[in-house]
Order: sequence, then C-alpha cells, then structure tokens
Amino acid sequence: MSDVTSNPADFPRSVLYARPDSLESLNAAAQLGADALLVNLEKVAPEELPAARQVLSDFLSQAGRSGSRAWLKLTLDQHDLDIAAISGPLDYIMVPDATLTNLANVAALLDVQETAAGLPAGSVRLNALVEDAVGLLSLREIASMPRVQKLGIGRVDLMAQLRMTCDPEGPEMTRFLVDLVVASAAAGIDPPLASLYQQADNDEGLRETTARLHSIGFFGRTAVYPQHIAGLNEIFVA
Repeated sequence: MSDVTSNPADFPRSVLYARPDSLESLNAAAQLGADALLVNLEKVAPEELPAARQVLSDFLSQAGRSGSRAWLKLTLDQHDLDIAAISGPLDYIMVPDATLTNLANVAALLDVQETAAGLPAGSVRLNALVEDAVGLLSLREIASMPRVQKLGIGRVDLMAQLRMTCDPEGPEMTRFLVDLVVASAAAGIDPPLASLYQQADNDEGLRETTARLHSIGFFGRTAVYPQHIAGLNEIFVA
C-alpha cells in the first residue's frame, strides 16, 4: 500500500497539459481554471530539454505562485535530470510507461531531491501511467509502490501494442479501465485519472465519455484543450 495519503477534497477534476515554452506561458496556463497544470517534458525535443527544465524550475520556485497546482510529466529516459529541476512545491509526477523498476528509481530520486529543494519528505506523489500489457498485468504491484497515489492508462500506446483498432472511448476498453479502479481500491490509493478526450470541439462527446468514466470509478481527467476544463470541473464531483 502507498505510504502517502489523500482525500476526496484533494482529487483533481481537471489536469491541463502545458508545454514549458516559457515562464509566462506556464503562468498564463495556470490561470485557466484547471485544478492542476501538467508540465509535459515527455514531448519536448531533446535539444530543447535543458531550457524546458529551467522554465520548470523557475515556475516551481516562484514565491506566492497562484492558480493551478503543479504536476510534472517526465521524459522516458532522463528521470534524473527531470527530477533535478524540481525547485518548489509539486503535487504529482506522472511517470509514463510505468514499470516497477522506473517507479522505484523515481521514488529514490525524489527522496534526495525533496531534501535538496527544501520540500517535505514524501510530499511529491506519483501518478503511474500504465501503457503496455506488462503494466496491466502488474497493476496490483504498481499500485502498492512507494509514493504511487494514482494510476492512469495510456490508451493509444496500449492499443497499438495490442493491435486494437477500436474507438479508444468505446466499450472494448472498459475491462482495462475497471482493472485500474480495482487495483486502486485494493491498494487504498486514490481513484485513477482518466486520459484526455481527443476531439477539441465536441462538448457533447467530452461530457458523455467523461460521465461514463466517472460512473465506473475514475475521478479527474487530463486535457490538452482549455475549453474542456469547465466540463471536467462540472462532471467530477466527489
């Protein structure tokens, strides 16, 4: 079972992806109404990562920063450099392609970096993003790893590995989604976080699919489109 705890008042309803292009852009995105702002290092070009990490560090270290709470999505293979950029309060790290090995590595790196940044020990929690079949079969163990407080699923990558060609919002995915809900409940951690809705301007589809996810035990959803924030905030009520 996770060694950190949470409560329903702490569950984010909306988690907005943001590119760390500049301090100004992150500060502006933090005022758009999402409960959390997910600074995404995973999709940054390798040559741009040093500058992006500096933007992240500047963003986290601001005194009196307002707006969305801060999350971070790591790169796939430079976790040490990503975590070294943590300079201030951070709610969650989203670990892509989560495995028992990389989750243990991230937790160990955080033990050191929290001390270096003057953060309370254990304050940064992990959102383990399961994106392959091995991850699905390891859900119980993943949910019980140190600092893991929330699960998520990368449906596009998972479907590609499984050679599934169905709609990612369709019923074919339900069994995998319920597996995350069950593993979370068994480990005593927060409900899993739903992955983003890919159509920018289909509010009806966003609300219908989000309500369905909520009904099977998910709470909160990522977004890349600011216009999705209001709908997510309305649907997810603890």
